[in-house]
Amino acid sequence: MPTGSHPDDEIEKMYDNIDTILDAVQDNDNLIIMGDFNAVVGEGIEDNIVGKFGLGKRNKRGDRLVQFCKKNNLFISNTIFQQPKRRLYTCKMPGDIGRYQIDYILCKNKYRSQVQLCKTLPGADLNTDHNLLITTYNLEVRKNKRKRKPKIVDLIKLKDKNSDGKVQYSNKIGNKLEVYKNNIYNNEHDINIELRWNNIRDIIINTAEECLEKEKISPRKEWLTKEIIDLMIERRKYKNKTDSESLYNYRKLTNRITTMCRDAKEREIVNNCDKIEDFMRKGSMNQAYSIIRQLERNYKTKSTVILDETGNMLLDNKEVAERWKRRIIQRRRVK
Repeated sequence: MPTGSHPDDEIEKMYDNIDTILDAVQDNDNLIIMGDFNAVVGEGIEDNIVGKFGLGKRNKRGDRLVQFCKKNNLFISNTIFQQPKRRLYTCKMPGDIGRYQIDYILCKNKYRSQVQLCKTLPGADLNTDHNLLITTYNLEVRKNKRKRKPKIVDLIKLKDKNSDGKVQYSNKIGNKLEVYKNNIYNNEHDINIELRWNNIRDIIINTAEECLEKEKISPRKEWLTKEIIDLMIERRKYKNKTDSESLYNYRKLTNRITTMCRDAKEREIVNNCDKIEDFMRKGSMNQAYSIIRQLERNYKTKSTVILDETGNMLLDNKEVAERWKRRIIQRRRVK
């Protein structure tokens, strides 16, 4: 960042360049900005941007930095942790006549809890008038779960040659495309290729919606009834509302859904037990044990971590191989 001797226009140009880069950052991206801003934000709390452990008195460039952080929902991490002053200053003037905090690490407020510590190391052997500024950041990588999007229509019916929906769809789509084909020949110079494709696509989609039913999403749990699902959909209307009536309806529906789910689970267990007894009475043991395996199925995460005799984790491949060798020899001796 330009120093105090440079005009304000250069400062604004620099912030504009940073804003241009930030336009490509998504809301869920974990953003960290660090560097020499040549600005003093000083002591004193400023909303959720500046903590109470800054250093010095804020100057004009510090106000501009705070404005930038407020615009992009950032906080200055090396002002929120209590440290001795020798671990707060980041730069000293020639001759050590003044010490200032002008280097900062900016992070998103959304991920504020991931910042564990931020301080300077004044004893670092560096050929510069700036101190080394470090932060301890607990980066949590989360896997994005892809939600299954329901299809517009039930395409499985098109595979059934004898279904009424397929016959009706074939007849309608054929007639509509024939009519559109004749219109194209009459107005060949009036419609471009892209518009033709959009029209054909709309014909296919609209005809499918007319002739075929929408795909039905089966519940994850077999005991979930249509009544329970309808109540869940109704409860969703009140989820983000804060008025007293909506909160009351949300709690009321939640209690009702909980009761119905508990009763449905119990009925499912009773039905499965009756099926097992019936199969065993008839001598169909394979079918009975098949239901039993489904009921007691537990999915366990497979672990590839190898521990030594003292319980320490082994990371080196050679050590892992030796550990397996000792384990096999030990099992053979036991046998």
